[in-house]
Amino acid sequence: MLERAVTLYRDLGYRLGEAEVLNITGKLVAESAGPNEALALHRTSLQLARQIQSPLEEARALEGAANCQVRIGERAAALADLREAVGIYQRIGVPAAKTAAESLKALEGEEQD
Repeated sequence: MLERAVTLYRDLGYRLGEAEVLNITGKLVAESAGPNEALALHRTSLQLARQIQSPLEEARALEGAANCQVRIGERAAALADLREAVGIYQRIGVPAAKTAAESLKALEGEEQD
């Protein structure tokens, strides 16, 4: 069903909807097919979000990518993406900033251990 939504949004030229659905799909795929497949979806969403200048979807894509990168052992990349996501969330003033900042703090703490 989500694949149909991406196709529909793409056909309609509604790129924001496409980016949003790609991020949602990425979260679901991370739990089912695995983080590698989900990472590709988040990266596609990230490109799209930057093209259309949607900071919220950009931050969601970065956060999703970071979560995938943690699971596949790419901690440095995860930290960089999560830091960028937190910065965007804070700049636009959304509630997700708090949760993402807590995740970042935990990940940074793991790096120091």
